[in-house]
Amino acid sequence: FLEGLSWAEARSQQELAQLLAQAARACDEEEQEAAAQREEERAAGAASSSSGKKSKRGAAPQALHHLVLVRVQLEHADGTFVQMEAGVLDLQGVARPAPPPKGATPAQRKAAIAARPAEDPVQAALSRCLDAAADKRSHMPVRDSKLTRLVSPMLYGSARAVAVLAADLADDAFEETDAACIGASRFAKLLARDEKRACLAAAWNFGAERARAAAQARELATALGLPNGTVDTQTATDVQLDMSSSDELLAYRDALAARDAAEADAAFWGAACDEGAEL
Repeated sequence: FLEGLSWAEARSQQELAQLLAQAARACDEEEQEAAAQREEERAAGAASSSSGKKSKRGAAPQALHHLVLVRVQLEHADGTFVQMEAGVLDLQGVARPAPPPKGATPAQRKAAIAARPAEDPVQAALSRCLDAAADKRSHMPVRDSKLTRLVSPMLYGSARAVAVLAADLADDAFEETDAACIGASRFAKLLARDEKRACLAAAWNFGAERARAAAQARELATALGLPNGTVDTQTATDVQLDMSSSDELLAYRDALAARDAAEADAAFWGAACDEGAEL
């Protein structure tokens, strides 16, 4: 028995589509509320620090993980039933803090450790299950959380599974992306034991990376006093550098190069996906 979970019955494909759309809207609302709560907690923490008051370290806002399970029951003419189940699990990335800088004092290291967010119990339970599978233990602690109980057929059963890793290529997202890649590699080892069960895929948001690099290039172009529209007509090879070039010009060329690379990757993988769909 799992507390707090509910099943909704759909008698047609249209009802199922409506239920899934309703679930998607609820997920978006929860993410917006969680983001607002985190901003309030940051503001409250900054206010307590400026006033000199010591605040107790409370539990960080729970990460939002979304799980949608669809069960299909078929009744044959002879009265027998066949049940199939498909699920989509969306795990939020781990906001792993950056390690203290080299040469940090003991007080700085202690402060960095105290500022770390509390461990998410769902991700911790899933990590323990992956460790048990990697070590080939006889017992897998799938009952440590509701989520691991629900996805237990994927962890040690015969269910088919596909793992998709969505990674952020931005420099300031390195810690989260690195943690996600480590988790995906552990998950891939679990799935690789049976080639018929699952595969691992990686998804890169080239559109977001291109927009981010283009925005940075526009800011640098404004700082350099370049005419409006220069970013849209220039490429990285158009920027000539010499020993007297400024750091801003170098950063401008790098931003253009990142934008061009994201465009090329998006075009390549877009064409590859189109070709695969035709096949």
